[in-house]
Amino acid sequence: MVEISTGKHSPIAMSLSFVCPGLGQLYLRKIKKSIVIFLVAAMGIALIYINSLPVSNFTDLFHWGVSQGGPNGYLIWKFKSGSQLMFRPHWYFKLSGLVQFVIIWLYGIIDGWMGRRIYKRRKDEGQEGEMARGQGG
Repeated sequence: MVEISTGKHSPIAMSLSFVCPGLGQLYLRKIKKSIVIFLVAAMGIALIYINSLPVSNFTDLFHWGVSQGGPNGYLIWKFKSGSQLMFRPHWYFKLSGLVQFVIIWLYGIIDGWMGRRIYKRRKDEGQEGEMARGQGG
């Protein structure tokens, strides 16, 4: 298979990437890149959400103060020995999730604009066409 690309920018892919990170790459038939961009953006959103717990409304996601989970955090697992595995949300993890999401979102938009749609064809198709033209002349 040979990959052939068009030489034009793609405003459609850029618009799709603006709506959802990775969607423009899916339109350009770059499946692996689309999955990676979507998963990295989803991990950024998950970092923001998890470090905002407990979330009762949308504005809790933008609260940068101390978490309402208490000074000890949230109990994840209690071992038989009595020790505990705790989750303690922090504002800097929320900030890193926001930075991660914004960077990958902008990368997806720019890559959607600069990206070229990939078409695949077999190598032997081109050779057969040349042979047919040579026989007819």
